[in-house]
Amino acid sequence: MKQKIIELIKKEKIIAIVRGVDEEHIIPTAQALYEGGDSYDGDYF
Repeated sequence: MKQKIIELIKKEKIIAIVRGVDEEHIIPTAQALYEGGDSYDGDYF
């Protein structure tokens, strides 16, 4: 698992530090970052 994450970071060139995001918002937040930036339209807090 760790190696896969390292490979994805090297390939996709994305690193984000996300704090204070509720558990149910982690996946949509990561998806928004992956798709082109901070564009998640949901409730952040």
